Order: sequence, then structure tokens, then C-alpha cells
Amino acid sequence: MPDRAAAQPARPAGRKFWLGLVISLVSLILAFRDVHWSELWMALRAVDLWIMSLAVGVFVINLVLRGLRWQTLLSPLGPVTAREAFAFLNIGYMANDILPLRAGEVIRSVLLASKKAFDTAAVIATVVVERLMDVLMLVALAFLLVQLMPVSTLIKQSALVTAALAVAGLGLLWWAAKRVGAPGNSPEAAHRRLLPTPERILGFDVRKIIGLFLQLVRSFASGLGMLRSARQTSMAAGYTLLAWIMTLVYTGLVLWACQLDLPWTATLMVVVVVNLGLAIPSSPGFVGVMHYLAVLALSPWSVEPSAALTFAIIYHGISFLVTIVLGLVYLWREGLKLTQISINIGQQPGS
Repeated sequence: MPDRAAAQPARPAGRKFWLGLVISLVSLILAFRDVHWSELWMALRAVDLWIMSLAVGVFVINLVLRGLRWQTLLSPLGPVTAREAFAFLNIGYMANDILPLRAGEVIRSVLLASKKAFDTAAVIATVVVERLMDVLMLVALAFLLVQLMPVSTLIKQSALVTAALAVAGLGLLWWAAKRVGAPGNSPEAAHRRLLPTPERILGFDVRKIIGLFLQLVRSFASGLGMLRSARQTSMAAGYTLLAWIMTLVYTGLVLWACQLDLPWTATLMVVVVVNLGLAIPSSPGFVGVMHYLAVLALSPWSVEPSAALTFAIIYHGISFLVTIVLGLVYLWREGLKLTQISINIGQQPGS
């Protein structure tokens, strides 16, 4: 009986995994459909390895900036070194590359919370703020792209919807940080306000359920402490800006390494289209979907299919391999095994 009950919630996740796998396969077919293998091989051999090495370096700098941002977001919870933030960030990115359903964000939160004795919900809150900051930066780049060149209605609508959701999300988090997460708003005070609530409804201990819910909300809100500090919020926003500048530089270098002499708006188009499109379900590591989106982003410049796919392969390959290598290195340095990361999540209390 317990095994059957535990298995039931996994069905929607399993369906999403298979849907992502199908979408990845279809995307790979679309990306490769007009490519001649001999031309693709020649284009891959023509890649400038020195420029590609420079792109790898810029990509690592991007990761360092993201690690520093996470350290800043975590600072209200307690001391976290830059090395620790960078290590668990890359473990999470590696998990995204090899595990379904983008589990890496939860994995890095759980592992760091376990090591530092932080509340897991509070650490997850910092990751949510990270994602919302990235979304706002992506929307800003999308609006810049719209001003510089004609783009499809789909990109405009996606940017508007994404912007509205991100602003609403950050507004809600700011309210939670100010109200729910403030020092005076304890679960006990909330309990006192709920005294008129019936103790039991349909056999359920209502006050206990509400109390557990309030405790979870407060734990989450405690991870939003940096939103109450203008200095920390500014630092996190600054790291976000620098990280996205490095993303643009990295993209431009990969285009250059692949012998694609295109205007800088092509770099901007790739960054916007790929990152907006990665919300689509896909297999682990965004295989297929990222390749097709990169090829699609270059279509306004009539790039040869083999050259566009070469760029997509290198663009995805660098990010995939670098995060895999760094993730495995830091997994080993933390004394963890690859098979342990999902087990560690299951062992956490209901936080």
C-alpha cells in the first residue's frame, strides 16, 4: 500500500519526461533535416580551436559570476564561501544535464542546505530569486532585440508574458520578504490570529495543518532576506548583469569560432531565442531543443544548414561538457557520488 501511494505522484513527472524526450527527438530531426553529413564534417573541422578555447574561458567566468550571485543571495541565511556556492551551483547544473525534469535546482539546494544546516525551503527561495532575475534580464534583452530588428510575433508575445510573470513573481517575493519573513511575524503570532478557527473539520486538525503551512511559508520567506537589503539586492542584480554580458560574449565567440561573420544582433537573437525556448520540456541537458533553437535563431541571416548546425553543436557542447566536468569534480571534492544525489533529496524531511 505505501509503495503504491508513493508511486502515484510520480506519474505526471514520468509523462513530462517522456514528452520532453519526444520533443528532443523531433527537435533533433528538424535541426538535422537539411544537413549534408560531408558538409557538416567540413564545417566542424573548420572550427577555430583557439577562439573556441577563449569561449570556454568566458563560459567559466559566467559560471563564477553566477556563483558569486548565489553567494550574495544566500548571505542572510549564514556564511557561505564563494567556493561552496560555485561548487554546489555546478553540481546542480551537472544534474540538470544528466537527470530528467531539471532536478538540479532542487538538488543543489538540498545538498547545500544539508552541508550548512540551512532550511531547505529557504535555500530553494534563493534559487527562485535567481531564476526571476535571469528572466527579467532575458526580457530586457528581448525588448532590446525588438527595437533593433524585426522579430516574429511569437517572440514579442513570449517576452511580454514572461515579463509579466517575472514582475508579478518578484513583487510577490518582495511582499513575502517584507511581511511574512520579517522578524516579528512568527508562526506563533499567526497562530494567535487564527484562534477563532475551528480545531477540527471533517476529522482534520485544521490548526495543525495551517500551522505547518505557515511554518513552510516562513521558512521559504527566510530565504528572501536579501530582498530587504538594497545593497545585497543591488549586488545580486550587478552579478546578473555581468553574467548575461558574459553570455553574449560567449555566444559571439562561438559564432566567430565557427567562421560565421554575422552582425552582433545575431548574437542577441541566439541568446534570446535559445533561452526563451528552453522553457519547452526536453530531455536532460536540453539535447535537441537547444540545437534546433540555435539553428532557428540564425535563420534570418540565411546561414548554411551545416554551418548553423555546427554552431549549435559547439554552442551546446561547451556548456554541456564544462558543467558536467565541473559538477563531477566538485561532487568528488564534496565526498558525494553520482548515485547519491537523488537519494539525498528523498532523505530530507518534509521541508
